[in-house]
Amino acid sequence: MRTRESMSGSILPTTGLGPTDLTFVAVLREEVNRLPDRYRLPVTLCYLDGKTNEEAAARLSCPVGTIKGRLTRARRALRARLSRRGLDSEFAPEG
Repeated sequence: MRTRESMSGSILPTTGLGPTDLTFVAVLREEVNRLPDRYRLPVTLCYLDGKTNEEAAARLSCPVGTIKGRLTRARRALRARLSRRGLDSEFAPEG
């Protein structure tokens, strides 16, 4: 069975989209765009385009483990960046 990668439970807001959440989404997009390509591309492919880790690995010509590691590092970087911007309570813990 193929599964799609999801940001739920990692860095997206845990509540419905209200005005504060729309601000969060805008800041999140800005921070994703600031990531180096090696992190931004897997995030974009897996979380925004709905590709599996395997599909992203094939597209980026690297091992699946590399994609998983880059996604983990990207989430950590985004958490730190969002925290610096005062948005650390807006998302669920990494899991």
